[in-house]
Order: sequence, then structure tokens, then C-alpha cells
Amino acid sequence: MAETSAAPPNENSPPLSLHYTPPSTIPALHTTAHHTPQTPPLLHNLNSRLAQLHGIERLLVENASALTTALSLDLGQSPMYSSLFELDGTLARLRHTIRHLKHWAKPTYKPTPFPLNLNPPVRSEVRPHPRGVALIITPWNFPIQLPIGNLVDALAAGNVCILKPSEKSFHVTKLLTELLTSGRYVDKRAVIVVNGGKEVAEELLKGRVDVISYTGGEEVGRLVAKAAAVNLTPVVSVESGERSIFSWNCIGGKVCIQFLFSFSHV
Repeated sequence: MAETSAAPPNENSPPLSLHYTPPSTIPALHTTAHHTPQTPPLLHNLNSRLAQLHGIERLLVENASALTTALSLDLGQSPMYSSLFELDGTLARLRHTIRHLKHWAKPTYKPTPFPLNLNPPVRSEVRPHPRGVALIITPWNFPIQLPIGNLVDALAAGNVCILKPSEKSFHVTKLLTELLTSGRYVDKRAVIVVNGGKEVAEELLKGRVDVISYTGGEEVGRLVAKAAAVNLTPVVSVESGERSIFSWNCIGGKVCIQFLFSFSHV
């Protein structure tokens, strides 16, 4: 993904009132996130997942004007740019996922290998399963497309999400935090939003998660890779400008579902 030409927010400007998550509370958030998948019926079935996705769709549609204003304040982008590169593309991707999720989640039948096939009736199939808890860390330059896009993929695959958007895109992050934690659009147990700088990211990476999606710079990227090694996180995506695919199972080579299967395994 190409970098946007907008300049990052001025780090020397006076701090605004974005509430940072106290690092001391993050271990408890990890515990809560890992217990949530064990609480049926949250994300255990497709209807629960679709309910979260429809909620995000309503969030984007109902708050399009406020999100556009926030983008202008953070990045100086015009309404046309915001619509084309942030809102419209994200909505299209979301609606495509909603339309096709039931098909993508179906088992894939495979030939039974020898000698197991000598004992009929035997049937072999591949079933995608959620990884568990997905940690999503995103940068300032696409403050709607990247957080919401990755959130859509992770929720569609049935994961509980811990989302840390960039503190540098203050207005968008503040608005998304309020909307995602309001309980009006997504279940607050399914999406946990954490705000803060490098210290908060470091604390998040100390806890065990099941998959990490990271987009950003080299410094934090090194922390992500190190934490994944220490905690034996099975799949890590460290992205710096180019969108990568990280998955164990991709069906038919179709890019549209590879992102979704990044957050699932078989």
C-alpha cells in the first residue's frame, strides 16, 4: 500500500485529550480477551460474526460526516479524498465480506490419503477456525481503512480483537474509540480498544495473543517480531508500506479471502 502524501500530525504540538490506556491495566485486558471466546454465543457462529460486521457497516454509514471531518483535522484531506480512499473502499470491502462469509466458512472437502481411504466410510475435510485473540496495531496515515479493514477480517474469522490505532491521528482515533466502545455498533467484549504510544504498544506485546497484524515503522516492527518469537505467536504480519498476506490456508488463490484466512487456521 502506497504511503499517503499527507504529513503526520505535529508531534511538538500541545497534547490533546486522547485518553491513554494505563499500561498497568493491559494484563487484565489480555485476560478478558482470552476468556471471551469461551463465552457462547459470542463469535461462535456466523450469525454472531455477521452481527458485528453489520454493526461496523452502520458505524461507517451513520458517522461518515464526523469521520470525514476528523480526517480533515488530522491529515488535511479533502472530503473527496476521504470518501474515495478511506470510507468507500472500506465499506466495499466490508460488504463483500458480509456477502461471501458463509461461503468462505464452509468446510473444504479433500481426498482421503492412502491407506486411510481403505476404511470406508471416511471423509476428509478442512475447516477454518478462529485463532483466538487478534492484536491489531495500525499507523496514522490511513486511520480508518487500516484499523477497520483489519478489524473486519479478524471479526469475520471469529476472533476477539484488541485494537490499538495510532495516537498521532488524534481526532479519528478519538472518534473511533468512542464509537467502537459505545456498545451501539459492536459487542464491547469482541472489540477492545487500547490507546497510547510506544510504551502501551510494548505492554500489549508482552501478553500472549494468537495473531498479530502490524502496520507501521521499523522500531515498533522489531518489537512485534521479538514479542512474537518470545510468546510463540504462530503468525505475524509486519507491514511497512506494502500489504502482506499472512495465513496458513488460502483457498483458490483468491486475494479477497486471503486476508480473512490470515486470522484463521485449520
